[in-house]
Amino acid sequence: MGLLTGAAGTLAFRAHRVWNVAKDMRAQLRYLTAGDETIGEVPASDAFDADYLKSIFGEDPELFHQLRTVVAKGLEETPVLNLGEVSAMMVTHRKGDDGQPRDVVVHVMGGFPPDARKIGFHRDGYMKKMVDSHLWDAGNIALGVLGRDMVLFAQEETIGPHQELIAAIFRGDIMPLVESLDDPIYFTLVFPDPQHIVPPQLKRHIQAVIMKGYLGQKDGKTDVIFLTPSARSARYAFSILQDLKTAAELALQVKWNGVKTPDRWRAEPTVQCWWAYEIVQNSKASTFEREAGIIRLSSSYGRVMNNAVLKIIERFGRDARQMQLAYAPQTEPVGDDEKAYWSLTHHWGPDWPVGSDGMIVAGAPATEPAPAEPAAVEPAPAEPADAEVPADEGPAAAQ
Repeated sequence: MGLLTGAAGTLAFRAHRVWNVAKDMRAQLRYLTAGDETIGEVPASDAFDADYLKSIFGEDPELFHQLRTVVAKGLEETPVLNLGEVSAMMVTHRKGDDGQPRDVVVHVMGGFPPDARKIGFHRDGYMKKMVDSHLWDAGNIALGVLGRDMVLFAQEETIGPHQELIAAIFRGDIMPLVESLDDPIYFTLVFPDPQHIVPPQLKRHIQAVIMKGYLGQKDGKTDVIFLTPSARSARYAFSILQDLKTAAELALQVKWNGVKTPDRWRAEPTVQCWWAYEIVQNSKASTFEREAGIIRLSSSYGRVMNNAVLKIIERFGRDARQMQLAYAPQTEPVGDDEKAYWSLTHHWGPDWPVGSDGMIVAGAPATEPAPAEPAAVEPAPAEPADAEVPADEGPAAAQ
């Protein structure tokens, strides 16, 4: 009896702690959304320091060498960048036939110019109308990070095509990115001072957050690494992050129907919300471990999760473009694809932009309602379908 009482008490304490952490995170997100705070910045001279770069990228000597070369070249051409501040740094590259990195590009994101409008989700767009306000706040901050002043360091033969790719993404056109993923893109994203993107309870315990992995057309991998100042901090942070992971899985299953349910018209259970179900399954299959002062969450995924990731990138780009068109009237849409909210090639469901046969799906018009309108329920098919998800997917962050 005493053992059961103790277990129940521990469970209640952990549930109460997760609730408080989630509530404080929500308040922090709202504060960042309403104000002009950044996610946390460090002096550019520190972020570009060779010792700091080696601590992050030193495990791949060739990548580190190319990284130092392009950063040194960029700072030599624009030395004033050393006086700025860095909120995030993303390094992307591809691999040659010999496995060595090539096409290395360094994306450095910092603060806004004093007189610039803070970029965010389109206020009347998809995210505001169809996604829970808490997720909207979180996504709005994420877009704010992506939309900050961005400086690119790369070799001359690489910078032009990469700039075109980024411009397409910020127009909400992900097809150039999708087509380029037949050669997977490897990435490392570093938040050197993540004081505003971690729960307040973890500010003293998490020193940096690193995301690394790769994205292809049919598969991908992401590792999220939390660096802590001590093994004691790692134990505390690991316990909270583990509970938050479990709570997020439960929310996706309960609030967004990320579960399989029996269907009398089909022999197999149906998935109510494909993207929520896919995230839950990948989260449960991920590994979450702690070693000394390092916490690592690793997840490998296939085509369907890749499509969810690509659709989230598309949402960010479409909202950014709609906001640019709304607040910069001199900006003209480029072709019919930018006159509507959805791209002309966009499809609902888990089989776009890469279909179940592994081929890129393109050329068919979008059938979704404009995001400014109330969410509409797509009518059920006349006959039972063979697809792995029902036609009605509900309000999703990635349709």
